[in-house]
Amino acid sequence: MDRDRFVEGHRPIVEAARSHPGCLDLSISPDPIESGRVNNFECWESQEALDAFRAVAPRPSASVEIRDAQVLKHDVSHTGPPFDWRHRPEEAALAGRVTARRGRFGEPAPATTWPNETGTKVPGRPVRRQVRRTAGTTPHRAHS
Repeated sequence: MDRDRFVEGHRPIVEAARSHPGCLDLSISPDPIESGRVNNFECWESQEALDAFRAVAPRPSASVEIRDAQVLKHDVSHTGPPFDWRHRPEEAALAGRVTARRGRFGEPAPATTWPNETGTKVPGRPVRRQVRRTAGTTPHRAHS
């Protein structure tokens, strides 16, 4: 399947990005609902860190036609918990354990890159990019 080749072909990029200075997280993964969709999530400490990685990033090892793409960049000035936990202390305790992780089970996040239950500011202005790619539709230029 093209989607699986696309995801596997971008594995070297994901590995390189995750070890690059300034990368808080990067994931390129198949969507569990839409069979032709690939989700790309990137979180960088700054635009400069993202630009530095782009200058040295490896090329994908598989070439797959992208028939539709939606690329959105979000400039984030603050991160924090998704809910106000002050009125639900039992869930706040759980949230503290969950948000201490970086999206990969068992791997602690660096203390300065992920909020605790009270909400902490991440140094700089993290850059988050979300990309949605879908197979089987008309090609068009992605917006950034």
